Amino acid sequence: MLTVDDVRAVPLFSTLAEPELERLAQTSADLHLATGEFAAHQGAEERALFVVLSGTIEVIRLFDGVERTLGWRVVGNIFGEPPIALGTPLYGSYRASEPSRVGWVLTGDDVVKAGRAGIPISSKRVFRVFSPAGT
Repeated sequence: MLTVDDVRAVPLFSTLAEPELERLAQTSADLHLATGEFAAHQGAEERALFVVLSGTIEVIRLFDGVERTLGWRVVGNIFGEPPIALGTPLYGSYRASEPSRVGWVLTGDDVVKAGRAGIPISSKRVFRVFSPAGT
């Protein structure tokens, strides 16, 4: 389970009020990944925002059956925003390159609800950046 301190340590959420931090901590999943395990797979239509809490996540994509590294996500980085923002599947897979901890902090619906509710500062910024067009 994520703690309030885990959520507060994420730059995107660092300015949230205590009740909002508590809600995120209580409703988030805490994924502990061994080297080589996946947090999410290319093509998944999962609408969730993930954050790297420890370790390193490699972003990979298959091109004509050949695996290519697109980049890395490190502590404090988020991923999973394209399906929320664009309504598209994930463009790559997210694999732990070392033992890692990833929080599944928001679903796409949570992001939209936060924006509609006028939740301030960081959460509102999440809504503006990641919500589907027209919502």
